[in-house]
Amino acid sequence: MADSTPFSFGSRETDWPFKFADINAASGSTTTIVAATAGSTIRVLAVYLVANIAGTIVFQDGAGGTNLTGIISLPATGGFALQYCPVGWFETQTVNTLLNAAVVTSTSVNGGIVYQIIEPDIT
Repeated sequence: MADSTPFSFGSRETDWPFKFADINAASGSTTTIVAATAGSTIRVLAVYLVANIAGTIVFQDGAGGTNLTGIISLPATGGFALQYCPVGWFETQTVNTLLNAAVVTSTSVNGGIVYQIIEPDIT
């Protein structure tokens, strides 16, 4: 008999359906997008961003932490979107760590993310 367990990448989803968070970040600031959850990581499945003037943003693991993405350049009054990816675009690297967005330039960057809270497998 076939195993009916869904396909796993070594972790399991603790919250279903997905969660949503908005992004409202100002120039020169680091903004918490998703607060840390005990014993879990945060996996980002989709993102959209818009800047009012040309600028850059980077997603980070923890307050002032490790960059999870490269520096993302945004055009004036423009932006970008990462469509839904079921395995995620990026994920915080350690448990109990929040997800930040650091805006290097631009007056403001706005948008949103779709994410999951992931608990490591207990084996």
